[in-house]
Amino acid sequence: MPECRNALWPCAMTGAVTCFAGIRGIGTIIHGPSGCYFFPATILHRELHCTFLIEEDIIFGAEERLLDLVRTLQDRYGVVAVVNTCTRQSLARTSATGSRSDPDGGQPGISREFR
Repeated sequence: MPECRNALWPCAMTGAVTCFAGIRGIGTIIHGPSGCYFFPATILHRELHCTFLIEEDIIFGAEERLLDLVRTLQDRYGVVAVVNTCTRQSLARTSATGSRSDPDGGQPGISREFR
């Protein structure tokens, strides 16, 4: 792996957000803190959305915060993509794309409806 010479070297989350941001009709949510949002928002110049998690959300969960944002964006976009950050991925909590919000038993990371 090449040595990182740039402190702002993009991470995998930035790559995923870049892919979704290039597809017309998809609303992209970064499910993480503001620091994870500002780098892709700055370099992509696209409309991105974020849950802007804070310490309490990391500790106690942020499912309602994510669901509120998804519900807000549902009518505006045909599809809403949720991209987790390292912060969310490191926690073993049920997120909005898990079994509680997808009673049909869809695959993790894929949810058909958030109502």
